[in-house]
Amino acid sequence: GLAPDGPAGGFIVWENGDSWHSAVGANGVTVGKGVNPAGVQDTHDGIVIAWSSGQILYGQRVSASGILQWRARGVSLCPDAAARAVQGRDGETIVVGGTDHYPKSAVRAQRIDATGVVHLGPNGVSVGDGYAPVAVSDGEGGVIIAWGIQDPDYYYDSDRLYTQRLSRTA
Repeated sequence: GLAPDGPAGGFIVWENGDSWHSAVGANGVTVGKGVNPAGVQDTHDGIVIAWSSGQILYGQRVSASGILQWRARGVSLCPDAAARAVQGRDGETIVVGGTDHYPKSAVRAQRIDATGVVHLGPNGVSVGDGYAPVAVSDGEGGVIIAWGIQDPDYYYDSDRLYTQRLSRTA
């Protein structure tokens, strides 16, 4: 993934057995071991990266100069396998997790502030059962989440799409 770092350039996040962060034109900084990394620019020209390791989502904030801002191995966000991250308000980041494939799992969301404190409990908040969640900011500090679910009661066109908006106070 790509995220701008303000006027200086940008960040690149990629997976190579580890979740990585790199400022364009600078050396890469290992953020945490895992898969499915997702990154979003924070409000201080840095980046918040979320990744999965052992069915747990972790997060780490990296400053514009490449310095890790939270615990060395990241902050535990919620139990899930794939991450999507969107920028909230006042330095917050909202991370949405779930599996990228069938069978379904709980789709969860977690709000984390600029200091690395989670605000929706240790497991986040469940928004529904499904797979392959995607997320976008609602422009008001919340998030709009969409995900798929395979409905066993239907024989044709059994994949269905659901959406949910979580407000900033969710």
